[in-house]
Amino acid sequence: MTAPLIDVETTSRLPPAAHWNALSGTDSFYLSHNWLTFAARGTNVRYLTVSAGGDLLGALPLYPTAGESNDDYRVDHVLGGRFAGLPTLAGTRRGYVNELLLHPALDEQRTDVVLEAMVATIHAEKAALLYLTTPAAAELMRVDSGLCPLLLSADTSIPLPDGGFAAYLGGLGARRAYTVRKEMRIFHEAGYETAVVSLGDIWQEAAPLVLNVQHRYGHDESIEECRQSLRAQADALGRHSVVFTACHEGALVALSLGYVWRDTLHARFVGFDYDALRGAREYFSILFYEPLRWATENGLRQLHLGRESYQAKLLRGARARPMWAVAPTPVPDWRRRNSDTLAAWSHWAPPELGIPASWLADT
Repeated sequence: MTAPLIDVETTSRLPPAAHWNALSGTDSFYLSHNWLTFAARGTNVRYLTVSAGGDLLGALPLYPTAGESNDDYRVDHVLGGRFAGLPTLAGTRRGYVNELLLHPALDEQRTDVVLEAMVATIHAEKAALLYLTTPAAAELMRVDSGLCPLLLSADTSIPLPDGGFAAYLGGLGARRAYTVRKEMRIFHEAGYETAVVSLGDIWQEAAPLVLNVQHRYGHDESIEECRQSLRAQADALGRHSVVFTACHEGALVALSLGYVWRDTLHARFVGFDYDALRGAREYFSILFYEPLRWATENGLRQLHLGRESYQAKLLRGARARPMWAVAPTPVPDWRRRNSDTLAAWSHWAPPELGIPASWLADT
């Protein structure tokens, strides 16, 4: 019996959730059918799909770069504008983690067929892929050795051991565990009332606190835009949401939003009433310790924390992995650029990031 013919097409419709979420890359919430449905709002997204006999073998979302509001996803903005002029963003457009969407049961031959279709589309669409994991970038390079991965950022997560929160503390070592216990005690003694709710329960109350953080870091979102975004997330993703709150005398003072997907709690953002904070390690407690305790109690295996604030995250048990940008643009100095970026990370980066030596300049 001959194998079914491979069908490659580009469509404006996201394939059904059962087919999409069976692809291996959807272990990341930010490539799941649920998240991409939300992220498609207000965009002219298209989806490259590769299928055979009705089975989805691989896929690649494609977004026009024009009108992208997030500087970290503006192809003309990242890496000093090296990818300026590329009209398409491939993969997810939020979350800062990008994987290749492949059916996990593919053999090597069919894997290569799907990857070749992806690479052909990347060239035809002049598309950049941002925040790719190292294995994903390596797979694309295996098919097209002319692609040059550029070190873009790092992603962090805390693995959760068997044995609950006590086992997590035990794995930190005495010095770091002492710091965590001290910060937790300071937060507890401040007298906050803590709770765990869904986003649908609290999105209106949360908006001003989330906006405070956005404004502190230079974003110019309005309160109405913030409310609309939170409401849209509550409507589309509420059943996956977990909001950790801290109140003082009944008033919401701090919160963090996370999404549960498979065995991972994905920390999404925080919100604070800065004037009402009591200097009680609220940031660490609401972003790290309350979610960590809840995640271990609910049988999850990982707290995903994303990028930035690397030192604080690594000190609390996070592991880092590099994220890459790949585009069909010749980059003669790409290895030197990667080495320079890695050198700039020396104040926080652990010695082993799993970066292939051939992706760095000879020293």
